[in-house]
Amino acid sequence: MQLLRQQLMGFEMLFLAPGSRFKELSGLITEALASSLVTAH
Repeated sequence: MQLLRQQLMGFEMLFLAPGSRFKELSGLITEALASSLVTAH
């Protein structure tokens, strides 16, 4: 689970890099991934 969290953080950093426009998008994607993982387990 820790490794997965690190991957999500790296994924988020990729989206935060270009600009503030991607902050909301990365937030939504991260939430969607996290929620889907929680429901999967």
